[in-house]
Amino acid sequence: MSDKISFLPLEVLLSILAYLPFESLLAFGETSRANFTSHALCLRRLRVGVFEKRVHSMISLLQAGWATPDQLSSSRENDGSRSDYTISVIQPGIYAQQGFDGKPHAKCKLQRKRDISPQDAQEQTVQAQNKVLARLVDRYGPSLVKLEFMAYDLDVDGAKALGTRCRNALRYLALRFEHPHIRDGPMRPTAWYYPAPGSTAWNLLAGIGNPKNIGLTGLETLILERSGITPWQLAMLVTKNPRLRVLKLRTCRGAQPEFLDWLGAFKRIKTVQ
Repeated sequence: MSDKISFLPLEVLLSILAYLPFESLLAFGETSRANFTSHALCLRRLRVGVFEKRVHSMISLLQAGWATPDQLSSSRENDGSRSDYTISVIQPGIYAQQGFDGKPHAKCKLQRKRDISPQDAQEQTVQAQNKVLARLVDRYGPSLVKLEFMAYDLDVDGAKALGTRCRNALRYLALRFEHPHIRDGPMRPTAWYYPAPGSTAWNLLAGIGNPKNIGLTGLETLILERSGITPWQLAMLVTKNPRLRVLKLRTCRGAQPEFLDWLGAFKRIKTVQ
């Protein structure tokens, strides 16, 4: 069946693949090299959420409007009949893998890490989340025009993957790191109400410094929630994307008076929130 489909005109094939659930689309891409290329071209709009617990993921998906209660209850959040594919990844962290008594399970590697600090656990969680993002972007980045990512923060691995694999084609980017409903795990409950720590990872996203040939340049819409990007990094990111028209910032470190004054001279930005 897949061999017959492969001979269809590409426009017809992509129209058919657009109706497949994400799991079926992946399975189709594994049948041959040609079908892998076709399935990658079909995946142009992707929503990715990486959390430590399923309940965290479900609430975040509902709050972001990525899924309805009916879709979650029937496991249809990855339905390809809509234009956006939604992937929910559960990546248990150090805290999430503890027993009901709050202690790590016996005979488990976590036993050696029972004294890990919340800061170290948070860093490990962010690294694990960004590794998931990097793997997806390495595979599908060149064909993506819209990407939304929900996690705790952006690190160097995630930013490098975005800045290299999505450099020219990506038009819509939303990085959502604000999840106040998560009150267990390594994150302090109050941390959600403040910007994430500053990081050089944003330099890679904005194409600042070395290495060369990195950084997003084709964005038309940028949404940042609880991001640690500085005013200067944000200004550079806006400058490097001349087609940017919509900029939405919430709990963003870069939303300082000096940046807003600088942005006032950019008449090409039609929507600022």
